[in-house]
Amino acid sequence: MSSADDVTSFDIQVDGKDYTVEYIPGQATGTILDKSVTPAVEVGVYYFALPTNKGGIFSYSTSQRGGHNVGRTIGVLDCEYVEKGTQHDSYGDVAYYAGIDWHDKGYVWTVTNKADIPAAYYRFIAPDWASFNSSDKRPQFRFGTHSFPDNHGYLWTDDLGYGKSALGKFDRKVDTSVALELKNIQSTETNRNIDLVALAM
Repeated sequence: MSSADDVTSFDIQVDGKDYTVEYIPGQATGTILDKSVTPAVEVGVYYFALPTNKGGIFSYSTSQRGGHNVGRTIGVLDCEYVEKGTQHDSYGDVAYYAGIDWHDKGYVWTVTNKADIPAAYYRFIAPDWASFNSSDKRPQFRFGTHSFPDNHGYLWTDDLGYGKSALGKFDRKVDTSVALELKNIQSTETNRNIDLVALAM
């Protein structure tokens, strides 16, 4: 049984507005609160990058890749959970880059293993991510959501079929400009998967 003493918090910005995330360490989700009003109002759920073996919902493996087979000796192929001092400083490291051939294409991804996102209750899903690559062209980071387990009803949003994207180097953020709006979902599709993809074009 957890107590209020177990709760910790950190601040985020969503589209320029400040929010506080409160959570109990070890749990897969936290509560996003708007504390600009009294009492504070719950406005969303924060899903940590925790892997399934640590009580989370995400799967990490470099076998989750497609396209050309990039090895660490000739490029970057990462798909792992990186633990830092606190849970909210830890992160999923998903990267794909081939340094020897600018035109080498491929991708690596992390995905929720089961339908843990109750989409019927949310209006938007947005990633909290960062890129440390200084290139203004690649790699690209994209995300999408779909029904589980038969993969129908994708909510990708661009012509390449991988979802909203961000390029180059940027700081960790929750930005509604790359948010997916959960609309036109059938009433029977109450739960969704999340895919996060790093790809070289």
